[in-house]
Amino acid sequence: MAEPDLANALARAHAALDRIESALPEKGQGDAAFREEMRGVLNELDQLIARKETEA
Repeated sequence: MAEPDLANALARAHAALDRIESALPEKGQGDAAFREEMRGVLNELDQLIARKETEA
């Protein structure tokens, strides 16, 4: 996947997570774990894109 494709996928993932979070009931134990896990995944993607951009 090319860098612009990665960036677009990441932007879509962030937007999807925001929509999911807004649809979830108020913060419960499971919801917090879900949010933390998804934010971790998105942060890893952010780091991958940053590394790819510095390598280019």
